[in-house]
This record gives sequence, C-alpha cells and structure tokens, in this order.
Amino acid sequence: MKIEVQSPGDEAHATLNGRLMAFNITQRPLVNWQKDVFTVLLKDASGKLRGGARGVVRMGAVDLQALWLDEELRRGGSGTKIVRAVEDESKRRGARAVLLYTYDFQARDFYERLGYSCFGTFEFPDGVTRFYMSRTL
Repeated sequence: MKIEVQSPGDEAHATLNGRLMAFNITQRPLVNWQKDVFTVLLKDASGKLRGGARGVVRMGAVDLQALWLDEELRRGGSGTKIVRAVEDESKRRGARAVLLYTYDFQARDFYERLGYSCFGTFEFPDGVTRFYMSRTL
C-alpha cells in the first residue's frame, strides 16, 4: 500500500464519497441521503443577476449556501426575501430545519434577526471565525 496525493482529486473523491454514501445508507436506511439542490436568484428588471443563494436539502434539513446580494441592495429587504425564498422552497421539498455558516466579517447579525441561532464556532488559525447557525422551519 502507498499514500498518494492528487490535486484536486475530483474523480477519486467521487468514488470514495459514493462508497461512504453506500455505507451510510446501510447504517441509516430510513434517512433520505439524496441531495435535492436548487438556487434562488434575484434579478433586476433587465434580467441581471443581483443576488441569490443555494439550497441543498437532505435528511430533513436544508443547507443554505453562498448567499450573495450586490452591495447597493443590502439593508433594503432583498437579503431577507432571498433567505425566506430558500426557506419556503426547502419546506416545499420536505425540509424542517435550516443549517448555514457565516464568517465573523459577514452576516451573523443578519441571520440572528431572521431567527437563526449560533450553535457552534470554529477559530481558524489565520484569525477568522466561522459561526454555525440553524433555525427550525
């Protein structure tokens, strides 16, 4: 046996992840392990993409990812509309909770105003803090 490093190693990762998923299913066969992925988009009148977020639903929860809103639209309610659209679509797809993370220089206060609670943190050695947050739908 030998150890090998691949960069980025996507094909090998996909193989290993498939094996891990097969194992997970044998251990928890009643859990829905399949990902149901969607993206909420905010476009202006001309069709230009101005913001949005990704939702990944599985195991009864949605992982809210990569929320973005152009800077000039912030603090005007559009971010809340995007998050609520992700939540609504997630509920339609069977989610009962939301998970997300944000960094110390991003939007923790914003998410807390929307009812999210911080359940954990990680301090990166380079001085950045990641906050793990959740909310029941």
